[in-house]
Amino acid sequence: MLDLYRLARNDFEEGGANILFLAIGFLSWTKKEGEAPYRAPLLLIPVSLKRSSVRAGFRLARHDDEVRINPTLLEMLRENYRLRMPELEAELPLDESGYDVDGIFRIVQRHVKELRGWEVVPDVVLLAFTFTEYLLWKGLSRPG
Repeated sequence: MLDLYRLARNDFEEGGANILFLAIGFLSWTKKEGEAPYRAPLLLIPVSLKRSSVRAGFRLARHDDEVRINPTLLEMLRENYRLRMPELEAELPLDESGYDVDGIFRIVQRHVKELRGWEVVPDVVLLAFTFTEYLLWKGLSRPG
């Protein structure tokens, strides 16, 4: 936890961008039978780790940035599989408690149901996630 705290704090201080997210749900798939599955986070909630002193425990707090669907995943699905999820490209669906996580899972599952070996996994993981690779990949994958 300390390593994650330091990584997120240093990246924010050096680059001004938050890289710490609570990832809710993953899309899991395999390219070939027998291979280990790929996993990509679906819903990314920006968070920060806080503590009152060096000896205190960590507290997870919501960061000011917007909640989003993993843009790298959406782009990869468009580019590699010609698969779009227009319901998730604008405002995310809401329910009475906030973001409609189950609804988001159903939307993704509906779009990948024809792809063998693809599934939505309802895991929750705290992770450091940068969009640098996405921006580089997007720039390189588009012609001139």
